[in-house]
Order: sequence, then structure tokens, then C-alpha cells
Amino acid sequence: MQQTPISAFEATSGMLYFARMLDKIHKHAAGELRDDILIWNHFVTKLGWNDQVTELLEQRKAESGLIDHNEIATMLEYFEYDEGRKS
Repeated sequence: MQQTPISAFEATSGMLYFARMLDKIHKHAAGELRDDILIWNHFVTKLGWNDQVTELLEQRKAESGLIDHNEIATMLEYFEYDEGRKS
């Protein structure tokens, strides 16, 4: 029987969702995770692209000196540049 992952409201050092993410990683490794991970992956790859996070993305780009990088259209792309994996 598959158990559902831990609640997204379970806080780890004040951070919501982190415990759920770890639980889902564990369940995925054990072959116990439903296919909803594909839905999450699709969602997160678009986060910041013309949505409720776009304003925050533009703010972070400005703070990081990346405002002229028009190729940064999502939060995942921003992380790559901000953390030095892309330049």
C-alpha cells in the first residue's frame, strides 16, 4: 500500500514544504511515489514565466546584477546564473 507523502505544512526549521520534498525523494527512491512528480517538474520549470512569481524574478535579477539577461525567464534559470553555473 502506498502512503501519501508528509503534509506540505510540516515545517522544518520554519521552512514549509521541505519535509514533504525529502519524503517524496525517499518514496521515489523506494518506488512508492505516484506519478505526480511529473506534474511538479513541469510546474517548477515554468515558475516565474509570466505568472505570479514574475515580479519577484525581476526583482531578484535586478538585485543580482542580472537585469539585462533576458534569457533568464524562470526561477530555475535564475538560480543557474545567480549561483554561477551559467554566466
